[in-house]
Amino acid sequence: MSMSITLNRQAMEVERLAAQARVQLPVRAEALASGAGRESVEILMEDAAAAVEQVEVRADRVVVTGSVQCQGIYAQGQEGSVRALTAQAPFEQIFEMEGVRPKMTARARAVVEHVEAAYEVGHMVFSVTLEVQVSVSSLSTAEPVTSIAGEPVQQQTEQLTSLKLNAEAGAMCSLKGSVSL
Repeated sequence: MSMSITLNRQAMEVERLAAQARVQLPVRAEALASGAGRESVEILMEDAAAAVEQVEVRADRVVVTGSVQCQGIYAQGQEGSVRALTAQAPFEQIFEMEGVRPKMTARARAVVEHVEAAYEVGHMVFSVTLEVQVSVSSLSTAEPVTSIAGEPVQQQTEQLTSLKLNAEAGAMCSLKGSVSL
C-alpha cells in the first residue's frame, strides 16, 4: 500500500533578525546663556529630543549617528526675567555585531531617558542620557508549503494580522512560527 502525497511550495523572501543590541549613551550639549554674568540663574525647565540621522551597516558592526536637540528655560537675576535657549549636540555609537554584513537592513532609534541642565560660567550645560537601539535583519528565501494534494491529511490553519500605525513607526516587531509535517 503506497500513499501518494504531493506538497506544493512557494518560494518567498523572509526577513530574519540577524542581531540586535541596545546601549545607554551619555551626551553633553551646551549653549551660551545670553545676558548671564554674575547674576544668579534659576533653571525652570529642561527638555531634549533625539533623532537618528544615519545607520550604516559594515562588516561585523553597525554605526548609528544622530543628534540631540535640547531646550531650556531659565530665570536670571533678581528681576526674574525668563529666557529660553536651545543647544544641539551630535552623537555616534558603534555596535560590534558578529555576522552582520553591509547588504543587511538595519533599523535604529534613540530615546531620551533623562535630561538635566546646569548653569556653568555663562553657559547652560545639558547632560542627556540616551538609549540607542539597533536591530539588523537579512533577507533569506523560504519555501513554505502552500497546499497538500493526495491522501487526506489533518491540517490546522491560523490567520495572522499585523497592523502598524504611523504613530508607531519606531516600534519593532518580531514574528516567529513553526510547522512540523
